Amino acid sequence: MQPPPLYGLLPSRAVQLKTQAADRFRKERFRIGTHLISIREYGGFRRGPLAATRFVLFDRELFNYTYDIENPDEMGAVLDEAMGVPAGTSLGFILELESDDGLRGQLNERLRGRRDRNNWARYGRRAGWYALCRIRRPQIVLETGTADGLGTALLLRAVQRNSEEGSSGRVISFDIRDDVGWLVRDSSLAERLELQIGDGKVLLPEIVSRQPIDMFIHDSDHSYEHQTFEMETVFPHCTAGAVVISDDAHGESAFFDFCRNHGLPWWVAWEKPRRHPYPGAAIGLTIAPQL
Repeated sequence: MQPPPLYGLLPSRAVQLKTQAADRFRKERFRIGTHLISIREYGGFRRGPLAATRFVLFDRELFNYTYDIENPDEMGAVLDEAMGVPAGTSLGFILELESDDGLRGQLNERLRGRRDRNNWARYGRRAGWYALCRIRRPQIVLETGTADGLGTALLLRAVQRNSEEGSSGRVISFDIRDDVGWLVRDSSLAERLELQIGDGKVLLPEIVSRQPIDMFIHDSDHSYEHQTFEMETVFPHCTAGAVVISDDAHGESAFFDFCRNHGLPWWVAWEKPRRHPYPGAAIGLTIAPQL
């Protein structure tokens, strides 16, 4: 059989390449437009024109921005006070995480496979979650809002290290979408993960009724009503000294009303993003009372 003539393939290939180029152009225009809106909202050019320009030109992320932080020592000091541990303990665990080349390499390999994510894992305030998990050494960590699984990965690594030191534990993570957790699914960390997909209002009461919770991270729907639902549902099942975290504590938040209503102290650990136009957010933290 004779091969088809070359000229018969060229038009269809040209159309395919043209379509691909047009698609890339649309996505790039959308990315730049989204970043310009974010910079205007956060005042990024006023706070750091070089970082804002770099963000517009090169940053791939459209939401759930990731970055390094400039103030791990300040964040660690707040966490030390909340946990009642010697000064420098939390910072030591944050530095332990930052020097974990194995974990970062594993995450980077998966990030490089995505055109809509940066190819280097940056932890931000999630490093504080890791430090708290290392200090508390929980048997059960409950996280709502898995997303890509970056925070989940850090919690799993903390639980893994704790287990190597004699304190076994596992992580239960919830999300409403079934495409989440791709950073940790089918990885060596996943053996300690229970990923729950579905409506949290149905699944959460069922899960917490089965076992006590030693550490809880709210990072899902940040509406006042839903955050209140999650905390009020989980709190009765928390162990004495359990760590309760809100990842939405940098503005008006149900977290503070929850603490007031239950007579709980709270701490707020702010992050300062490095070379990024986003102004940063905060860890809201309280501790379940000892019985």
